[in-house]
Amino acid sequence: MREHEPRPTFEEGKKLFKKAFDKKYCLHPNANKGECRGDIVKAHTIQRNGGLTRIEKGNHVYRFFPNIYKSTKEVVFETKLISIGKASTFTGFCNYHDTKTFDGIENYPFTGELNQIFLLAYRALAREVFMKKNHLETTELLESFDKGLSPAAQREFQVFLKFYSYGVALGVRTVDMQKTVYDKALLNADYSSLKYFVVFIDNCPDFLCSGATILEQDFDGNNFNQLGRSDLNQDMITFSIIPTDEGSAIVFATLDSGQDVSQFFNSLKSLSIDSIPNAITRYTFDFHENVFMSPTWWDSLNDDKKKGLISRAASGTRPDKVKAPKRLIDDGLDYINWNITKIISN
Repeated sequence: MREHEPRPTFEEGKKLFKKAFDKKYCLHPNANKGECRGDIVKAHTIQRNGGLTRIEKGNHVYRFFPNIYKSTKEVVFETKLISIGKASTFTGFCNYHDTKTFDGIENYPFTGELNQIFLLAYRALAREVFMKKNHLETTELLESFDKGLSPAAQREFQVFLKFYSYGVALGVRTVDMQKTVYDKALLNADYSSLKYFVVFIDNCPDFLCSGATILEQDFDGNNFNQLGRSDLNQDMITFSIIPTDEGSAIVFATLDSGQDVSQFFNSLKSLSIDSIPNAITRYTFDFHENVFMSPTWWDSLNDDKKKGLISRAASGTRPDKVKAPKRLIDDGLDYINWNITKIISN
């Protein structure tokens, strides 16, 4: 009987995820045309030099990691130090396409030019494509991981996996459709449809981020009810926090143009200057996992603030549970102290 089989070990779990996420291939739209040159590189979605080096301590930064081996039904998140050489990398571009495609943000100061905003968005989306497809493979490998559980627990596990697999498969469909649109814009150097909201601050950020997420909520507390919907083309927002020569930039961008997108950006624009920094902090930790934190900043937070951010990071880990509404509404906690110098948007 299956319940009498030995439970998968921690090492077996590590091997499973390593098998899924050690893929190496180039995501550039011309990769299949023989343009690729050099090896597949560990591309940084957040710059190492001048990026992660600005917030590191002892060559390390903090990141949240889910500990799925805790004896609880909920995923437990823990902060762990990670080397800046390993932080925010993925093997999704060959050396030639990584160097050529992102030259405008790797070798030039970020000033908010339209092409730079697009490249940040494209890089964030490319990583999301890479991660979503690897997650899909993980769901197939997880099917046997109910060994050693009671029949009731096996059923619960398979129901959970069914929800998870459905969500990931739908996510793959969404990011593939998105990437087709972004690839066309990249090849034609046509960024005229890009919508953006960029906040400049005069100090180094306390955390960095690069990601893309399906539109779920706005800053007024409204839900968009797009998650898990196969009957519509889901809108996505890309998001980046990067250091600049003068301080930092927080960049929201998308090529989608629906009513929900307009509502999301309008809710951003309606925020008062004083409320924007903490609103962005709530958004970052609630909706993105590719986040790297300054050890100096994180260690300075009190327990309530740490627990609040950990709770936000864990809020989207159960595919069978809907994220609580109004997650972006002010929670009364001041996490950061940023001085905004300029905002550009369209």
